Amino acid sequence: MMSKKYFDGIDTPKKCESFSSAVSTIATLFVSKMENSADCIEDDISKRIDELLAVDWKPKDDTHSESLYYISGAMLSCAQTKSKQNNVSDELAYALKELYQMHSIDVSEAEVSNLPIQRVKDREIHLLTYPSKKFYELICKYESVIEPLLEMKEIKKYGPGILNLAMNVLSKRNLGVGDLLSYTSNESDAFAVNQFCLSYLIKLRGKDWVRKVNAQVLSDTETLRASFGTKA
Repeated sequence: MMSKKYFDGIDTPKKCESFSSAVSTIATLFVSKMENSADCIEDDISKRIDELLAVDWKPKDDTHSESLYYISGAMLSCAQTKSKQNNVSDELAYALKELYQMHSIDVSEAEVSNLPIQRVKDREIHLLTYPSKKFYELICKYESVIEPLLEMKEIKKYGPGILNLAMNVLSKRNLGVGDLLSYTSNESDAFAVNQFCLSYLIKLRGKDWVRKVNAQVLSDTETLRASFGTKA
């Protein structure tokens, strides 16, 4: 680092120029270090996601599978709604409309496919959507990554932005979204649909995680209060 004696020995204009140069150099080094650190984190989580995708994953239980199926249907309904909005590009609107039309099925087909439809059937009065097996399996593939990454050890390792990191990585992976669309669709359509589905699920799971953490904090607080009350 440049000492005060160094700056005292030069003229004021040159001193300002030297100081600005030193600050610029430090700032450049800092930004470079931060970018390298971010790249290392993304590379690390990318490898972790590849490991998770290689696992033969299944929902934990019937409740988990029924919840994922319910979410899949809600996602398709949201895709149909979004396709009708004026602020959506024609390409995305067409892709989302096609996704809904190709993967929204009736209850009898869902039953034949042995899909976990119970939660949707229980609430069918609200005209919920029954998603196809292929679409449900795509959402399960997303969940196979998101669920493990929401464990506390993973969040401590990668930080609170873990879901955004996961979305960046998953958006670059070929998870078979293109296979869900018609032969007239292209890579751009598949990428846009992938982004839509990922964003929907990640936002939902992130909110659910926060709710569960807050509930646990309240539970722990009440337990602590009860403990103190017993000892009082």
